[in-house]
Amino acid sequence: MRKSIKVTPEARRTLEKSFGCSSQFVYNSLNYVKNGSASRRIRQAALDLGGIYTPSEFTPNCKILFQGDKIIQDFGASVVLSIDRETGKAVITVGDEIVRMEEEPVRMSTWNVLTQEAQKLAVQRIVNNA
Repeated sequence: MRKSIKVTPEARRTLEKSFGCSSQFVYNSLNYVKNGSASRRIRQAALDLGGIYTPSEFTPNCKILFQGDKIIQDFGASVVLSIDRETGKAVITVGDEIVRMEEEPVRMSTWNVLTQEAQKLAVQRIVNNA
């Protein structure tokens, strides 16, 4: 896996419209295939839209549980990503607080973004409580 910036499908469409370019150009920019000034601006805009930079080797540090119709990724520090396998809806919680909810069925690319977001939250909580 090479380095990339993961964004939601909505953010990807926003980048295409904002920069007036094709989905392929945005894809190549976010996956560091292109490295011109426009690609660098797209990457910065993606991060500003909540995109998550993924280094070359990202492996989530979590326990995965299958409970009924749910896939649960427990990142520690009370951070949990739960995906309903029937509806595809996803929720990131910190303790009892919902910090992000995806009402639309989650695709693999969005799941990857959510996984990285949840791990980032867990790391921040661990560092701040250390």
